[in-house]
Amino acid sequence: MKKISMKTILLAVTLCLLPMIAGAIFYGRIPEQMAVHWDVNNVPNTYMHKAFALFGIPVAIALLQTALLSLFYGFYIRKTENMPKVTRIIIWCLPVINAITYAIILMWGLGYTLRVSTLVLLPLGAIVILLGNYLPKMSYEGNKDRIHPKPKDEKSFRKMLRITSVAFIMMGIAFIFLGIFW
Repeated sequence: MKKISMKTILLAVTLCLLPMIAGAIFYGRIPEQMAVHWDVNNVPNTYMHKAFALFGIPVAIALLQTALLSLFYGFYIRKTENMPKVTRIIIWCLPVINAITYAIILMWGLGYTLRVSTLVLLPLGAIVILLGNYLPKMSYEGNKDRIHPKPKDEKSFRKMLRITSVAFIMMGIAFIFLGIFW
């Protein structure tokens, strides 16, 4: 395990802001109102002004990422001085999801028709499977006081993690299946 560093925080927040460069490059080619949400039939149902869609959303995501990292540091990592693998995966989820959704919004604004459900569900399924894979590797000593209800012993803690892990992996497979065949 390793400690969270300021370099990690800055890199994660920078990755949240990085897509704005592409937005600035294509700003003149994009309509004033951009689709930012789609229904299950791949039809846009929410629009925003292009300035907010291209620049406001990444700034909001970067602020959210900073707040989440501060909470992780304040409530979890600072107390243990270590950062488990699951926490490292969670830290990088938001920048990855931001990059994917930003690419979808930008490409749709440029006139490309995309299967939004596929582009969202496939990476989401991979992230959930990755989390499910690392859940059983969490340490009992570092997490027994953070789980409610508290496990009686390490055996019950391990059993709970295995069940949760299987559920996460099955949910991730379902997301990928839906992304491909829906």
